Amino acid sequence: MYAYCIYCKPDQEKHIIQTVEAMAPCKALLPLCAQRIWVHSQEVKAIHPLLPQYLYVYAQKPIGKLLHDRYISGVEKWLGEKENDYALTGDDYAFAMFLYENRGLIDYQTGYEVDRMIMLLPCGKEHAVTGEIVKVQRRYQRALIHFRFGKLVISLWTGYNLVPAPQTLLATG
Repeated sequence: MYAYCIYCKPDQEKHIIQTVEAMAPCKALLPLCAQRIWVHSQEVKAIHPLLPQYLYVYAQKPIGKLLHDRYISGVEKWLGEKENDYALTGDDYAFAMFLYENRGLIDYQTGYEVDRMIMLLPCGKEHAVTGEIVKVQRRYQRALIHFRFGKLVISLWTGYNLVPAPQTLLATG
């Protein structure tokens, strides 16, 4: 599987997804994240773009040159290196595949509490992405996590759901 990343003009994401999917045999998506917010003392699950203006394109065969050489209205630039046909590699590829495995949505994370410390379980199946937990708001059951994507650091407030801690951790603690 090949993964590509496109940086586009604001509010052009849906148009570009439709155009790219019509031009080549691929799947394009705008990554989304779920956040737990409170409105009038009620918990609400809000879904919004994780990386506004960034689209990910996935294909079974290389399509970077095919799409890059054509004019697509709203596309600012293709990320990746020209030598690799603009396909993502390394950590960028792992992040893109993590998004693909989760169908483009970073949902609430699962975690457990040991010795008053929140431990979030790794998300992702094959391509796990690690992030640094920067802040935890226990009252609202959400955590601020920093992910690395290339040279960017993505700050994401995500909700978490607590599950019982594994017995092996409780026995050693």
